[in-house]
Amino acid sequence: MQPHEVCNLLTRQISRGGKMFKTLWLVSSGCCGVAFLAPGGRPWAVAALLASILFLVGWVHMRGRYLSAWNISENPQLVYWAHPSRTKDHLVSYEDINNCQLLTLHLRDGTQFLARLSAEDMRDFIAWLNERNPSVRWGASDDIGSTAKEKL
Repeated sequence: MQPHEVCNLLTRQISRGGKMFKTLWLVSSGCCGVAFLAPGGRPWAVAALLASILFLVGWVHMRGRYLSAWNISENPQLVYWAHPSRTKDHLVSYEDINNCQLLTLHLRDGTQFLARLSAEDMRDFIAWLNERNPSVRWGASDDIGSTAKEKL
């Protein structure tokens, strides 16, 4: 796979969310301006301003996820650890990595990226990542508590 294909694969849902948050931000900002100019509309202007700030924060978050996906596709060496996650709480799952649909990628810049892909796309992505970055660590982390007890 080429880097732009990987980026498109990882950002399929992100781009929709980014467009939605940006549109809502623009609409709520416009409503804030109109309500501020209308007589007696200052309470509505404050509510629209708060909504506008909330949508802006959502857009910035989605943009950060998009940039992380783009960085992964351009430089797969950023990923140092990948593991399957559980759907509800995004914690480490002990299921087979080839059959998971939710994969958490830990990046060297201190961020995480949560990839939700179909089973076929996940196998393609894992093969691509293994080929481009053979040093990535797969699966759950070591159980530090048990190794500390064994050393004592």
